[in-house]
Amino acid sequence: MSNRWSTTAPLHAIAEPAATLADLTTDTANTIMEFSDRDRDTGKRGVLYAAAHPFETGTFDQIELIYDTLDYKSWDTAWALGIKNQIPNADGAFHITAADISGLSFPQLGFFMENANNLPYAVSFHSFSSTNDKCNDYELIIGGLIEPGFRRGVKEIIAEYRGSPASPSGMNIGYWDDGVCELNGLHPDNFINRVAKGDRGLQLEQRSNMLNPTPSSSAWRNDVAEATKSVYDCLLDASDNSSSTMLTSHMLSGTTTTYGTTGVACPRWIGEITLSTMADPTLYTMTAGALLDNGCEVGAHAHVDIYKKNTTLDVWKRIGGGRVQYENVNGNCVANEKGWGGAGQLNEPPWSWHPSSDDLGSGTYRAVVRATRASGAPAKAFFKIFSI
Repeated sequence: MSNRWSTTAPLHAIAEPAATLADLTTDTANTIMEFSDRDRDTGKRGVLYAAAHPFETGTFDQIELIYDTLDYKSWDTAWALGIKNQIPNADGAFHITAADISGLSFPQLGFFMENANNLPYAVSFHSFSSTNDKCNDYELIIGGLIEPGFRRGVKEIIAEYRGSPASPSGMNIGYWDDGVCELNGLHPDNFINRVAKGDRGLQLEQRSNMLNPTPSSSAWRNDVAEATKSVYDCLLDASDNSSSTMLTSHMLSGTTTTYGTTGVACPRWIGEITLSTMADPTLYTMTAGALLDNGCEVGAHAHVDIYKKNTTLDVWKRIGGGRVQYENVNGNCVANEKGWGGAGQLNEPPWSWHPSSDDLGSGTYRAVVRATRASGAPAKAFFKIFSI
C-alpha cells in the first residue's frame, strides 16, 4: 500500500503509533494515529476498553475518563484511534465499520486480534445518530457476542449509576437483537468480538444526544463508562469471602460492609463458592442479597449478579441475578426478587433470576452484590445454595 504512514512501517499500516493517549488530540492534524498501552503490558491483562471512531463525539472522552481519571488497574488496557485531532465530524470519511476494521491497517489493534486467547474481556464505545428511526427509542444499546444475560447485567448496573441504588433509572436500554435496530454488534468480524476470548466482546452503542448533549454535559457518558468498568472490576478483583462445599444447602455470609472502599477495585461485595457435587441440578439453585437483622428489613434493597467460571476460557459467565427489594406484604417483610422493568421494549427475551439447572453443577460461582439497608447505609451480603 502506498499510504502507509512510513516507508519503514509494516506494509499495510496506515496508523502511526502514538506515545500517549493525549497525543491523539494534539498530534493528528494530518495523520492517523492509534494508541494502546500494550508496550507496558507484562502479558496479563483482563479487559480492553476501545474507541475506534473519534468522530463519534464523546466516545474518546470515555476512554480518557477510564485511562486518566478512574482507578485504572493492572488488568486494564486501552486502544483508541486519533484522526484530525479528534475534531467532531471532521473525520467522518474515515468511518470504517466495526466489522471491517483491519489489524493490518491498525497494528496495535492487530496485536490484540492476534492474541485474543489472552484477553478475557473487551468493550468498545460507539455512538449512533438520534435521528436513526430504527434505534432512537433506545438511549443505549448493549451488544456484542457476549451472552445476553451478561449484557442484561451491564444494563442493570448502568441504570443504578444513572439513577441510584434505591431508585434505578428507567432509561430504555436494549441488550438483545430486537429484529428492528441493527446496531447489535453480533457480527463475528466485529473487532471487539475478535479481540476477546471466545469472541465474547461487549459493544456499547450510545445515542448521540445523550452522549454529547446540548447544553454540554459529561454526566451521562461518564456514568455509562464508570458503571461498565465497575462490572469488569468486579470480575477481575479478588473475592471478599469464599468457601468450598459438597452440599447443595450452603450459605456464604459476608463479613464486612466496607467492601468497595479505597484500594479495592470492585465497589460491591464479591462472594465465591466452589461447589463439588453429584446432586441433580434440578433439585437446587442459588440466590444472594442483603444479610439483614432478622433476615429482612422493609425498605432495604440489593442488586445481585451471579456468575459461573468457564474453566475452558477462564472467564465468568453471568447465569442469574437482578434486583432484590425487601417489602411489606400483608404485614410481613418479604424479599422480592425482581426482574428489571423496561419501558415497553420490543421482543425482550425472558430472563430467570435464579440460575437454571443447565448452568449448575460442580464448579466455581461468584456473586457480586450491592446491598443497602433502608437507611441507605451499606449492608452485609450473602450468597446461598439451597434445595428446591
